Amino acid sequence: MHSRLNEHISTNNILATEQYGFRKDWSTELAAYTLINGIRQAWNSKLQVVGIFCELAKAFDHVNHDIIEKLKYYGVSETGIDWIKSYLHNRRHRVDVSVNNVQNYSSTWEIVKQGVPQGSVLGPLRFINHINDLPRHINCFTNVLFADDTIILITEKIYENLN
Repeated sequence: MHSRLNEHISTNNILATEQYGFRKDWSTELAAYTLINGIRQAWNSKLQVVGIFCELAKAFDHVNHDIIEKLKYYGVSETGIDWIKSYLHNRRHRVDVSVNNVQNYSSTWEIVKQGVPQGSVLGPLRFINHINDLPRHINCFTNVLFADDTIILITEKIYENLN
């Protein structure tokens, strides 16, 4: 499923160009270059630049399961959507506490209502799809996303337009 979804996303240029995380041939070096180049361009234009650095805490735990409509918008087939629904919906978890390899406590099983499974192959791709619209809604000079880290550069021109 990961291969098919990734191929669909790549073929149709769905991901924002500002997203560098979890993408083939998009590296931290390229993200850093884009950031530094954005700062250099602002300075060369004699603009002051402010950087806002955001790290989404527990980002993968907050992916909304009900954003299936976004996948429809991106042209994912009904079969693919049904598979992703079955992958995410009605998952259950519990906490087991063990001391010296002896299980002392187990919580009750609960339904997981949001998030993607930790350590999964599909999780990162679902996450970057989840935040894919972010750059379109931020009026800035340069925007770099690397998975759950976002860097926004704002110049005084943009700041003046915001007021």
